Amino acid sequence: MVTTPAYPRLGAPGRVIHGIGAILLGTLVTAGAAGCGDGEPESTKYVQTWTKDYGDTTCAEFVDEMTTQQRFVMAGDMLVRVWRAEDPDARIPTDEEMTSFAVAVGLVCADEELADVLKATEIAAALYTLSDGFRP
Repeated sequence: MVTTPAYPRLGAPGRVIHGIGAILLGTLVTAGAAGCGDGEPESTKYVQTWTKDYGDTTCAEFVDEMTTQQRFVMAGDMLVRVWRAEDPDARIPTDEEMTSFAVAVGLVCADEELADVLKATEIAAALYTLSDGFRP
């Protein structure tokens, strides 16, 4: 089972990252369903149970309402979609890559100044755009 840390609410204003491309954000927002964590039966390992559209999911919901499995699957879905938008033959992200991306999104989303204002997909798009660490 993939475990992620609890996301403490940060009191200081977070760094809001600008310059996110509309194509990347659109790709992340339209990501479908796909993954969970190690230790899950293969038949359910990559099944999303979060029913709200990713593009409508706030940072507060990502941190406070989604389960670890739901965050993991969402991260995997977003990475698959953006990687395949860039290269249709891109590989599937590893569990470690999905976990790392979910944790990074959660840490930024935990900022109290951002939690109810930004969508988790906006944070994901910014992180992906600014960090080579989430690329295939």
